[in-house]
Amino acid sequence: MGQAFTIYNCGTNFHRDSNDAVARLWRQTLQHECMITDGPGSGTWKPTCFGGRANPGGASKLGGLLFGTGADKNVEGAIKILAGIKPLPRIVNLCGWSRGAVTCAKIANMMHRMGPPLSLIKVNIFAIDPVPGSNAGSGSMWQHITLTQNIVYYHALLSQHDMRGVDDFFQPTYPSHSGTTKVDVDIMPGSHSSILVFKGGKQETAELTTDMAKRFLKSHGTQFTDESLYSTNDILRRYGLIQEDFPYYSKLKGKNLVNIESLKRVVMDSGKSVVGSLSMAKPRFFINEHHRETFRMLYPYLTSEIDRQPPAKPFIAATMKGWMPELDRLMAANVEQARPLLAFAMLNR
Repeated sequence: MGQAFTIYNCGTNFHRDSNDAVARLWRQTLQHECMITDGPGSGTWKPTCFGGRANPGGASKLGGLLFGTGADKNVEGAIKILAGIKPLPRIVNLCGWSRGAVTCAKIANMMHRMGPPLSLIKVNIFAIDPVPGSNAGSGSMWQHITLTQNIVYYHALLSQHDMRGVDDFFQPTYPSHSGTTKVDVDIMPGSHSSILVFKGGKQETAELTTDMAKRFLKSHGTQFTDESLYSTNDILRRYGLIQEDFPYYSKLKGKNLVNIESLKRVVMDSGKSVVGSLSMAKPRFFINEHHRETFRMLYPYLTSEIDRQPPAKPFIAATMKGWMPELDRLMAANVEQARPLLAFAMLNR
């Protein structure tokens, strides 16, 4: 056993055999150093006595789909397995999606409430679009999701364009925390599922989400049978394709809505108070902070030009000695990212 034990939590109606980032990463992880919980409602409608798949905790499929029933049993099961590991790991990494991402926070919260020795384990969480569900029907999903002091790092990746939520149904959470946890939040264009489920066709967002989660877990001690990660150019090529196909991703929002430029996706804290919102509009150039920081690694001068605000327009002659060589390198190495940059330059002359 290494220093880290990794717990994966599937989203509602998804399970360990699904074709999404969480299940894929679990299958790539050293199996004696990880576990996975199937998502609420992921069982079959066919009874188990006839060969069907059971729902977590013996819950009904309908209860799992509508209310997240079974998630608390997943928490209890994960804690039981974790407590039985000898010696206890020094680090627990958690990765989940949707109600599975909320389950990550619940597991860490219970570890803290149980006291030593579990409360002394350092926890890191990569949460992909954490959505508890309806305030009224999914009350238990909103309980014990505050980020406790044992959580060292919490990285949330939110879907930019999912608008199935009306009033209180499908908002993502930005959990309340004590202030000791490092919290990062990023966005990914597309719907709740398109940012991590591999469905065929355009899947750059799912590929990037998987790489981001794997990179996060790997940096905190999770060991994979396949250690490969995307190169910087691999990442930028995918973001370039997303920039060019942005209207496609913005239409994956779950509803046929109009006036997307004025729409926002509400984000709530653990107490169900609105703490922010996500704009649906296409960003000026960078898709998210992950895109900006990756681009900056290779092209710092171009990044500075892109970030330049009016009245001083970008790509000015005074700074050409810095950004022109980078532009030449970019055009030679990454045509998918060069095309959106040239379009941006033309619009901002």
